[in-house]
Amino acid sequence: MDRDSAPQLLDAAAAHGAASYRTVLDLDGVTIVGSSGVNTLLITHRIARSAGGRLRRAAPSASVARLFQIVGLG
Repeated sequence: MDRDSAPQLLDAAAAHGAASYRTVLDLDGVTIVGSSGVNTLLITHRIARSAGGRLRRAAPSASVARLFQIVGLG
């Protein structure tokens, strides 16, 4: 996830985040998350929480799972 792909996640979260109790990110195949991706994950987390929901992850690689822990989403 980088500056080119992160806006797609942010757009989807903004459009559907308030309508969903639980947002699940399918991270299968994601091997690298750049700074834009980290920022987008944090914003997506805030959108889900503000709607009373939760941000969950599915199939993260070990490095991506570790990143979630480091940024406090783990």
